[in-house]
Amino acid sequence: MTREHRLLIRDLVALGRQLERAADQIAQSAIDPSIGYTDALVLGALDTQFGGTGRPKDLVYPLLTTPAGISGSLKRLEKAGLVERTHSETDRRAVYVSLTAEGRAITRKATVAYDTWVEDLVGEIPSPEIASLREFIDRQSLPQHESTNSEPSTEQPK
Repeated sequence: MTREHRLLIRDLVALGRQLERAADQIAQSAIDPSIGYTDALVLGALDTQFGGTGRPKDLVYPLLTTPAGISGSLKRLEKAGLVERTHSETDRRAVYVSLTAEGRAITRKATVAYDTWVEDLVGEIPSPEIASLREFIDRQSLPQHESTNSEPSTEQPK
């Protein structure tokens, strides 16, 4: 590995940290000071990928996180009144998480704020450059940990 390679990785990691801090600030200002970017991703996934209701374990795969990470996010979101947990009527062990009306409204508001931020940040980058960056990222993607590599369930609460 050359010095240039090490510097590139260092700069990419630093950029990732800066982007995550900025995304946290967007989430905190659009939603609540106690809600961060990962929590906003949970809200967004519930809204767009699960129609407002999903099982916590099914959020792990699309968000590339851990069950513990999802659990912490859901606790904060539930405390803020943005999601609620319910048990399946047919299997009391099965837990579902649903957006509340306030959670759905806040998610839409946060999505607009995030989309505006992204447009301001990368809107001037020409499409061919974005495609090149995507190809580079796809080639460099690290293998996913086995515990986050399970497909989400399509079962809905009864």
